[in-house]
Amino acid sequence: MIIALLATSTTVLAQHNPQDYVVTTAGDTLRGNLLLTSKRTVKLRQAGSNRTFGPTEISSFGDKEGVIGRSQIVSAHGKPQFVTPLVAGPVSLYSGVNAQGDKRFFLQVPDTAYLLEIPPQTAQLTFHRLLSGCSSIAFGTNQSIRRYPIKYQGLTKLVLDYNACTKPEQPSRLVKSAVGLRMAYGIKAGMNTGDFSLSFEPNPEKQEQSVGYQGGIFLQLSNKTRTSLILEATYQTLQSMYRSTALPDFYGNTRSLSVDYSQLQIPLLLRYTAGNGVIRPFVNGGFLYSKNLKNRSVEINDSKTMPSNNTRRAIVTSQNAGYGLAAGVGAVIKRNSLPELSLEVRYDRMRYGNYVYYTPQYTALRFDIGLAF
Repeated sequence: MIIALLATSTTVLAQHNPQDYVVTTAGDTLRGNLLLTSKRTVKLRQAGSNRTFGPTEISSFGDKEGVIGRSQIVSAHGKPQFVTPLVAGPVSLYSGVNAQGDKRFFLQVPDTAYLLEIPPQTAQLTFHRLLSGCSSIAFGTNQSIRRYPIKYQGLTKLVLDYNACTKPEQPSRLVKSAVGLRMAYGIKAGMNTGDFSLSFEPNPEKQEQSVGYQGGIFLQLSNKTRTSLILEATYQTLQSMYRSTALPDFYGNTRSLSVDYSQLQIPLLLRYTAGNGVIRPFVNGGFLYSKNLKNRSVEINDSKTMPSNNTRRAIVTSQNAGYGLAAGVGAVIKRNSLPELSLEVRYDRMRYGNYVYYTPQYTALRFDIGLAF
């Protein structure tokens, strides 16, 4: 089966890998693929190496969409840390985490080379001290608190309004930070083996074979972290043959059941990929929806003594739409200048309809090979 799987399963993936970058404190620009798994460090994958940088080593990082983060000193005697620019102008606004790991906003006022944290509990006092000279903004009043809440919308509006009030001749703008999303799409094919639990009679007991096939397209979104979201649309055949283990009856009748579905499956999976080397294992899991396109399942009655009694009765289920769960493990093999190879084993569990006694349930084990360019 493994040899047949390797011969028949293939995935062709087209990836749009933006050229990410970091700018070192010496002014050099290094290009590669960013991996952002920590607020304290930045990883850059380059040909033949994976490098990790701290805020004392680089001044900024981003991709073709723009700047994702900068290294800035927080407080007069603080150390550099990574922050995200939100507003650029005479007074600038940033977001990030403080030394305690809490999410915070930071201000940079004119003639200072460092950022100042905005504590949520004493934000109005901080504004009073740092943002003077605009009579139209009365800090500490109920109107000001409602108009400028301590969140992204409120603080970006506050800084833009303050800059327009005190320095109307100098430009002030929202910084369009790069979200860091990567998109990949491709086609997919493979094999599956499974088993049906059928609630109707007869229910033959012995399963003889259960091999099906699948193929389709998918979309993968990642955000420069180890997690990604995968949406698939797959055409799949589910096939099983069951034969009764009971002896033929007085007339030599035997019963068997052929289950043959063709369906559209739409899984939505969350994937986590580990490692930075050549082999990178991953796990994924999520929800699964299916819609039966064809049902060629039949109940077969054969008689050796009375062929006229032979029958083939179509089996019709109460529901054509199913739902369930999916989970899998695999690995990606990645080498420089070569296509990316991936191997995956996945477990699917489906149920059709909401009626316990009239609903087939299906469990399957899928095998897939991926080839990414």
